[in-house]
Amino acid sequence: MVTADHYFFQMQDNDPVHLDIGYAYSWDTNIAHRVYNTIKSNDRRIHLVIGMSPWLDYDPTDFSWSTNEFYGIKHPFDMLVDGDVFSGLNYVV
Repeated sequence: MVTADHYFFQMQDNDPVHLDIGYAYSWDTNIAHRVYNTIKSNDRRIHLVIGMSPWLDYDPTDFSWSTNEFYGIKHPFDMLVDGDVFSGLNYVV
């Protein structure tokens, strides 16, 4: 990831924050959000963004999706925090 101190992320009705290198961030993309630059600059900003459906499992043998054991039982954010989606992430709330 590459960033600079003048790039900010902001969700609707929230203060802007700088996304630091070395951290994973999660948000509800149904809420309006943006990334913006506070100064004119040629600095690059590169972040890896992954969209996921943690209640679904993909079967490459028949190109299909099916619900998994968490479907309707555990919220996707709780799955992320508990390591059901990616292991080894530490969360600060």
